[in-house]
Amino acid sequence: MNIRGHDLKVIIKYKPIKNIYLRLINAQVLLVTCPSNTSEAYIEKLLKEKEDWLLKTIKTLSSSKKGFHDPIYYLGKEYKLSIKEGHAKVMVKDDEVIVYAPKADFEKARRIFYAQSVKVLEKEVERFKDKYLDILKDHGYRLEPIIKYRLVKSRWGVCFSDRNIIELNELLIHYDPKCLEAVFWHECVHFLLPNHSKRFHELLEYHMPEYKAIHKELK
Repeated sequence: MNIRGHDLKVIIKYKPIKNIYLRLINAQVLLVTCPSNTSEAYIEKLLKEKEDWLLKTIKTLSSSKKGFHDPIYYLGKEYKLSIKEGHAKVMVKDDEVIVYAPKADFEKARRIFYAQSVKVLEKEVERFKDKYLDILKDHGYRLEPIIKYRLVKSRWGVCFSDRNIIELNELLIHYDPKCLEAVFWHECVHFLLPNHSKRFHELLEYHMPEYKAIHKELK
């Protein structure tokens, strides 16, 4: 389907439901889930009516660093995203991120990408972790936190100080590793100060003077 010069692949799934749902999987693919008796002519008419929304959402997806779409950002650099059929794995080659998935299925490829990205994030955290844990020790916190990873939309990290756990968002794979470091240090400070007080920010920025500049990248 062509929308004002933008080529969009439309995938239609018929289900025993009452309403029609539109979901842009990425800037090139639209998933239409609709009742079993919906005609293609009606779907085409609906998409024409939704052109403004589609173009606005496509523009947002294309310019956003946060998400699994083409182009894709990987550790802060822009790459072409390719999904190919094959055994589950992710390869970064030249200017391309290649995700192999059964039947080249987009949703499976997305899950594979984030699952394997955890290993990359773990390796990045290992580079700077001890630096910040040593600072915590200097301030009296001597436990080594358990670090977990989750794919969420609402926050970059969270500290469960009562359980000695830090959770980091898997979406950080799209950003420069400095952003991952800033989020990690932010959550570490919460082991010392549970709020976002003036003292919290003073301690945060004393050991990472560039924190504010880095944080802007995540907004």
